[in-house]
Amino acid sequence: MTPTQESTETRNATIDSSARTSSETGLRRYGRFTFKIGSITFIAIGALHTWTQATSLAAAGIRSDLEAIGIVEGIDAQAWDLWQGIGFLMGLFSMALGLSNLAGLQGRIDDYPAVGVCAVNVAMLAGITAIGAVYLGPIQLVGGPIGIVLFTVPILAQLTR
Repeated sequence: MTPTQESTETRNATIDSSARTSSETGLRRYGRFTFKIGSITFIAIGALHTWTQATSLAAAGIRSDLEAIGIVEGIDAQAWDLWQGIGFLMGLFSMALGLSNLAGLQGRIDDYPAVGVCAVNVAMLAGITAIGAVYLGPIQLVGGPIGIVLFTVPILAQLTR
C-alpha cells in the first residue's frame, strides 16, 4: 500500500467515524430534547390541573352535588374532600414527576436520561391512557400516546448507540 492509498483510507475512515458520531449525537440530542419536553409538559399539566381544581372544579354546583353524597363509606371522608384531595394530589404528583425528571437529567454525567427513568414514564403514561379510556375521557387518549412517544425516543437513542 502506498502512502497516498493509506492516507485516503485513513481519511475515509475518519469521515465515516465522524458521520456516525454526528448522527448518533443528533439522535441523542433529539432524545434529550423530547425527554425535556415531556418533563416540562408534566409540570405544565400538573400546574394547570391544580389551578383548575382550585377554580372551575371547585364551582358551587360541583361542590353541592358532591356534598349531597356525604361521607364515602370505608374512607370516612366527605365526597367533596375526597374529590378535592385527589385532584390536588394529581396536580402535585404530575409537577413532582416532571421536576424530578429534569433534576435527574442535570445530575447525570453525560446529561442524558437513563433508560429506566424513560421506561417508568412510558409505563405510567400507558397506565394513564388505559385509565383514561375506561374512566376519564378523551384527553388522556391524546396526551398519553404523545407522552409515550416523547419518552420512547431517548430509549431508542440509547439502544441504537
